[in-house]
Amino acid sequence: MEKDATNANNIKLYLQQLDLDRQPTNEDLKSAVIGAIKDRTTIYYFIWKTIQRLHPEIDADEIMRDASADAGNYSGKKSGEIDSAQQALKAFSSKTGCLAFEQDFTQLEDGYAEKVFGRCPHMEALKELGCTKDEMAHLCQDMLSYSDYGYFAPHTAVHMEFKEQISNNDPICRMCISRIPKPTATDSH
Repeated sequence: MEKDATNANNIKLYLQQLDLDRQPTNEDLKSAVIGAIKDRTTIYYFIWKTIQRLHPEIDADEIMRDASADAGNYSGKKSGEIDSAQQALKAFSSKTGCLAFEQDFTQLEDGYAEKVFGRCPHMEALKELGCTKDEMAHLCQDMLSYSDYGYFAPHTAVHMEFKEQISNNDPICRMCISRIPKPTATDSH
């Protein structure tokens, strides 16, 4: 009986410490999302390294790039039809993403939309893992970014590109989305 009471008390005290009834602050959300992104990047990195170690005959980069593009494409399809740059950037953005990547919107119009990322938890995780700058750039530009490109692949009315990337020693990442003009009747002549 005493053991059950001690156990119940331990659970009660722990749940009180978690403060589950308190609404999380923006700082709480930011910290949780950064942690989740870093965890995902860590898993991604170790899958890449494990494929290289166990199957050197297989192109680990290609596997990770294709898987990233497929995951992005899967998410992009859930956004429905997108007809403008503004709509695309809004669909791709979230409160937690804005907090974790310290994003600022610099332009939000139908023809062109842009946001900058002031930090990158992916790069922070890779640095913590001991990656070289070249490895970090390679993982970002040749693999991780493909989830972003994959997201926009189903949306043929827009084009997304990164004009700056932290992994390329730029101070920020700059995501730029342009609406692709629809062909007119005179274009076919």
